[in-house]
Order: sequence, then C-alpha cells, then structure tokens
Amino acid sequence: MLSPKIEKEGFQMARYQERFQGKKQVFLIRNGEAADAPAMMGYMSQVNRETTFLSMEAGEFEKVFSLEKETQLLAEWAPSQYHLSLLAQTEAGEIAASCNCSYSTEKRRYRHRASLGLSVRQDYWRQG
Repeated sequence: MLSPKIEKEGFQMARYQERFQGKKQVFLIRNGEAADAPAMMGYMSQVNRETTFLSMEAGEFEKVFSLEKETQLLAEWAPSQYHLSLLAQTEAGEIAASCNCSYSTEKRRYRHRASLGLSVRQDYWRQG
C-alpha cells in the first residue's frame, strides 16, 4: 500500500542542482534539459565505446536515438514527476557523467519499481 502522502499527492522527482568537489575539479550536478541533447549524443556515443558494462554496444545508441528523439526525451523528462535525468558537468561545460531514474506508473502493482541508469566518462573515473 502506498503511503497516504504519495497516494494523495503522487510521487515527485525533484529539480536538482549542486556543485560537487571531485578529487581534481568541481562538477555541477544538475537536471538534463532539451538543450543538452547534442552534448548527450556525443557523450553516450563515447561512453558506449569505453566500457562493456552499459546496456548498449558501441554504435548502438546512434542507431536507436536521433538528435530529435534525444531532444524530445529530455524535454519530456525535465518537468516530469516520474522521470529524472541528472548530468555531471565540468566547469568547461563537458558532460562527465549521467544518471537517469524512471518510476513506473503503468500498473498500480508496479509502483514500487524504478529503473536506474548511471554512466561516467572514462577520463572522469575515480574522481570522487
């Protein structure tokens, strides 16, 4: 059974922004937005080539997501109460890491389930 507060108000994903001091530099952790789509395309292409521990093989992201699709996804997720997209951005504006969380609302019995994805560019591994 859902708590009375969640039952009445619904679950809310929050807007988020924080500066994080890594071992070598400061990162801005913030919500992803539609304007981030071009940088996310490059980021996802790179991280999928750097490791085999992600859900897509190298080159697969580009086949599944177009710039338009990524822009639409980020635009829909930004105000959503069921999806959260966070980016860790360097002071130079590069995306160093990405985290996505989705909360399932399709079936009442699945409301306890969520999906979480996390990736970090290899040149930012072990930063904190």
